[in-house]
Amino acid sequence: MKHSQFKKLSLITLIFLAAAVVPLETAAQGVFSAPQRAEGDGPYKRLILHGAIVIDGTGAIPFGPSQIIIENNRIVSIRGVGIPGMYVSPPPQAKAGEKVLSLTGL
Repeated sequence: MKHSQFKKLSLITLIFLAAAVVPLETAAQGVFSAPQRAEGDGPYKRLILHGAIVIDGTGAIPFGPSQIIIENNRIVSIRGVGIPGMYVSPPPQAKAGEKVLSLTGL
């Protein structure tokens, strides 16, 4: 191996080592806790997401518009609420302890 090739290989090796060490130093600094929340609202006993397009993660085609009902941080119901690109039924009125978010058009 010629001297110039060795220098180039050494420089590339040094760059890779430096790139590997920087994330390790950052991780060693520790994880900081999130600041107290000053905005927003919730939690809710029941959250209704109305007019959503559902992507289930299986590779199937997305479907909707749908209404997703979440109670105590668990999805309890997903149902259709209209025809894609045409009609979406109006969202329900929120009752005590509920939050209704209209996702139509998002």
